[in-house]
Amino acid sequence: MRIKNILIIGGAGELGQNLFEYLRPKYKIFVVDKKNLSNKKKKDYLKCDLLKKKNIHNIPKKIDIVFFLVGKVGGPLSMELNNFENYIKKNCETLINYLNQIKKSNLKKIIFMSTEHVYGDNDYQSDHLNGNEPNPKNYYGLSKLLAEKILYKFYKENKISVDILRFPRVISKNNFNLIKQLKKNIIRKKKIIIQNPKLNFNFIYINDFLSACERCAKKTKKGYRILNVFNSSNPISIKKIIKVIKKKFDINAAIKLNEKSFEVDHNPVNLRISNRTTCKILKWKPKYNNEEIIHKIINNNES
Repeated sequence: MRIKNILIIGGAGELGQNLFEYLRPKYKIFVVDKKNLSNKKKKDYLKCDLLKKKNIHNIPKKIDIVFFLVGKVGGPLSMELNNFENYIKKNCETLINYLNQIKKSNLKKIIFMSTEHVYGDNDYQSDHLNGNEPNPKNYYGLSKLLAEKILYKFYKENKISVDILRFPRVISKNNFNLIKQLKKNIIRKKKIIIQNPKLNFNFIYINDFLSACERCAKKTKKGYRILNVFNSSNPISIKKIIKVIKKKFDINAAIKLNEKSFEVDHNPVNLRISNRTTCKILKWKPKYNNEEIIHKIINNNES
């Protein structure tokens, strides 16, 4: 079936706008968000708050594919119990409110933006087909995992295909990310304190992520799928990232390791996730590994 209309819910954010620009040459794109759209082309934009259900009945109905990006992201606050309710509201209730509006539509597929945080800590090579139930360490990951299960129930009841995209930090030259922060501190010769030497990070470059999204959109009759949209390298440590940047700029910045115990970090530790199944299913291959992503970012003229 030829895809005609795509709806991006939560499309006013950076990832949503990147997706909009990437898909716009080939598809008719509609955008829904509670925020104002910075892009000047607002013809097919609807301001809608899914939590308050404001304008929810005006969301376009003649849609083939939905990208659902709405949600509250993680961070240190995701470890605090008093924030759990807010994560459930932003990451689950918004989804439920939307799903209640489309049961009688002609929708072919929902592509849901989940997160690597559903996996929690692990020190083994993990693939979602290995039969292990994920064990999130923070309420961000837990709320996203619950949203995945809500979508599975929706798929079983309505036979509308669902792709769940579990992915790490999406890196581009335009967003201010961990790599840019480290580069900035190193160039300014600021002392870098590594609070948790055991932490490793995964990245996916924006172009690789967007190409995987389009591959998902092209196949509408594929049931319910969980896809690890990761690059093909092992996670990388802060020390390694710093080493690459220091070598590039020939700067000997001071690094201090905090080896003492401290409060639990919200980031998953030793998160080794395999993308092999995803690459096979989507016939997709990421172009950039972690070290290549670092070089693309630090080679940018901005410091």
